[in-house]
Amino acid sequence: ILVIDDYAHHPTEIEATIAAAKSTGKRIIAVFQPQRYTRTYFLLEQFSRAFNEADEVIITNIYSPAGEKQIEGVTSERLVELIRVNSNPNVSWIQTIEEVQLHLASRVKSGDLVITMGAGDVWKAADGLAKQLKQRYQ
Repeated sequence: ILVIDDYAHHPTEIEATIAAAKSTGKRIIAVFQPQRYTRTYFLLEQFSRAFNEADEVIITNIYSPAGEKQIEGVTSERLVELIRVNSNPNVSWIQTIEEVQLHLASRVKSGDLVITMGAGDVWKAADGLAKQLKQRYQ
């Protein structure tokens, strides 16, 4: 099981990262944490089309810096709905980093490649999962 954290937080970067990962021949589990309500608002449609090459997609809650106001209708649930229609029906919304880590630890198997992507704190899921797997297989 390979666990990678990538800073990809724009649809073009996400597509490139998943395409590179797909070339390994492994099953790709892409975990994306949208960053900022404004970025998500302006790129919602592009984000929704960026995950077609992943085998499984997990979307977390939007990571927003202190002081940024939420935009009505801009939610992770909405992004999941659009991804399901526009690029990947195998998508789920898992709200917190801790829940993502637990979900992944119970589902990953030999040969999988897990990629966490985003500019927020999604790296914590990759780090925690890698540590958990290392303990499990030592």
